[in-house]
Amino acid sequence: MNLTVVVTTFDKHIKYFNRCLSSIKFPNIEFEVLVVLDRPNKDVIRKTEKIINKSKFKNIKLLINKKKGISNSRNKAIKSCDTRWITFLDGDDY
Repeated sequence: MNLTVVVTTFDKHIKYFNRCLSSIKFPNIEFEVLVVLDRPNKDVIRKTEKIINKSKFKNIKLLINKKKGISNSRNKAIKSCDTRWITFLDGDDY
């Protein structure tokens, strides 16, 4: 696998998160999706996990970041990746 799509999101973006995941398409390329959730509460974690479980991706992971901000979330994602290429989306992008 050569590509990781990192989606950084937080509680205010949860209403857009499903659309964001649905918009990720790389035909004929094997890739993984890494979701970094910042500022979560139990309800937001549960909703995020539900959306992830219904997603079309085989290789998807969830990381929790405790109120550290987008820069810290992205750095945490980079440290967790072992692919050659990384691209980023915010949870309200599509």
